[in-house]
Amino acid sequence: AFAASGTDLHLISAQLASHGASMPTLVVMIDAAETGSGVPAALAGRHFSSRTALGESVIEGSAIAGDG
Repeated sequence: AFAASGTDLHLISAQLASHGASMPTLVVMIDAAETGSGVPAALAGRHFSSRTALGESVIEGSAIAGDG
């Protein structure tokens, strides 16, 4: 898979894993310090930056539209 960053890959993986799920997806991170600083937000379906990979302005920490 290709993405703008490793954090984007975590976001995409979490979205694919939870698509159509009847229960919330559980993600277990062994050590958040071993990942990019935005990974916890990405796994929660939240914007991890004030700009998207396509350069759009968003509010960091806000829920991603259409996610969940």
